[in-house]
This record gives sequence, structure tokens and C-alpha cells, in this order.
Amino acid sequence: MKDLGFTVLELLITIVIIGILVIIAVPSLRNARKTAQIGAAVDILRNVCASEEVYFAKTGYYYYTTLQGLAQLKLLDDRFKEQNILIDNYKFSSKAKGTKFKITATPIDSSYPEFYVDESFVIKFANGTPIGSK
Repeated sequence: MKDLGFTVLELLITIVIIGILVIIAVPSLRNARKTAQIGAAVDILRNVCASEEVYFAKTGYYYYTTLQGLAQLKLLDDRFKEQNILIDNYKFSSKAKGTKFKITATPIDSSYPEFYVDESFVIKFANGTPIGSK
């Protein structure tokens, strides 16, 4: 009569293979999530730039406004009506006065980069280097 069960060695090898796959997959998933969150923050800043342009044109080329001001005018969605805006591991804050504005995306996790955009409409890292430049 033949035994139909698995041996301990076969089960051990299966567990080791699964462990190796997990060790390989988890860092890749974390990096993919981090990349997606960074991309989302940059996209939000691009949308804010477009909204600021619309607002500036509507005021006769005199003023920019804050994130809350853009949200009240429905140029941004309702997430931006709050003072503390937290989206995808980034906190967004804004300052505006006349023809000057600055929107900052500050990461909650210190391993993520910080970005900002101002009236130049160039999205930059916290040190002033434009994104996409080498």
C-alpha cells in the first residue's frame, strides 16, 4: 500500500520557497507604493498649478489664492477645503498673497521627497531643484 501524504522534507522545501518569494516580493511592493504616492503628490501639484492659472485669469491677473480658496470656488475637490490636507502620505499646505503663492507637499515619511510649486509653475524639490532635472 502506497502512502499518499507529504514528507516533512517536501513540506519544509515548500515553506522555504514561499519564504523566498515573500522576501523578494515585499520590498518590490513597498517601492511600488512609494513611487505611486510620490507620483500622486506631483500630479496634485500639477492640478493645483492649472487651478491657480484659472483663478489668476478670473481675477484679471491680479491674485492667486490658497488651496482652500481654490476648493471653495470648485477649482479643486472638497479634500482641499480643510486646513490639514493629508493625501497619500503627503501633507499639503499653501500660502498666497497677491501675485505670489507657494504650495508645499511635505511627506509624513522622511524617506519621501518634499516638493513645492510657486508662481513660476515649476514643481521643485525642497532644495529648489526642478523635478525631472539631473
